[in-house]
Amino acid sequence: MAVSRYLVYKVKSTALNKHALFWGILFCGFWAVLDLAVFGSNVPPISEAWTYYVGAVYALLLTISLSSLGMSFYFTFLYGLAGLRYVTKFGKYSLKKLLFEDSVASLISTLFYGTIMLIMCIAIPYINKSVLISPANLGIVYLSIILLGMQVYLIGLALSLVVAKLNLARHARFISFLILMLAFLLFIPGNVANLPQYFYMLPMMGAGAIAYWGFTGHVPPVGAWWYFYRSGLVLPKVNIWLCVGSSIMWIVLFYVICLALVRRTNPVPVEEIVR
Repeated sequence: MAVSRYLVYKVKSTALNKHALFWGILFCGFWAVLDLAVFGSNVPPISEAWTYYVGAVYALLLTISLSSLGMSFYFTFLYGLAGLRYVTKFGKYSLKKLLFEDSVASLISTLFYGTIMLIMCIAIPYINKSVLISPANLGIVYLSIILLGMQVYLIGLALSLVVAKLNLARHARFISFLILMLAFLLFIPGNVANLPQYFYMLPMMGAGAIAYWGFTGHVPPVGAWWYFYRSGLVLPKVNIWLCVGSSIMWIVLFYVICLALVRRTNPVPVEEIVR
């Protein structure tokens, strides 16, 4: 019973957080309408062109949406650190069990948000242009959601622990925006024509490329995602296995950092964070 209660609490406090809902769904939904119904008027009325365009929009909005959810992970863990320390010290929860359940609950939230973004990117072109664009490989799309979601979750967790460890409560709100700043880096391959392969080794960037690959069925070029298909540019492809490997590497690295910090971190009083 205790397991299910914590999972329900965690999912509600993250996925149904009003700030996460606004920035992760309403804000990204607004940009999905603009990109696919307004700016999409320049896309040639060819199925292949629309597939490339919607794939690029989905990869970007998925990354921003899950990063907004990552801010919810960050604040939920930061505010709840004192209670979690009490439960693991005096209750029946072990630290590993609690982190495992926390990860599962966060994964449920990321799958929920990722699915909503997917439905939006399929429904809007169909409603507006009667163009039905479906993902080429749904399994790879959900793999990208999992890889991206776990990175976002662990980055948020690591940042909250750093804030508590270094007593940076007064800067907690500013530090939370670092997650979103990383996500907006995915605008770069949309507009810059020729990026080095190592750009996709940055946190979340590789998972964004995997999302594009899963949606379109084509490995993305190293840049110019928004317009390469109509400009005649011939660009090298992203090394997709580098993206998969770097995503897994970041997940493992941030998990190790979180395990190391969580045992040595003192809770931050809520009053300090609010102040």
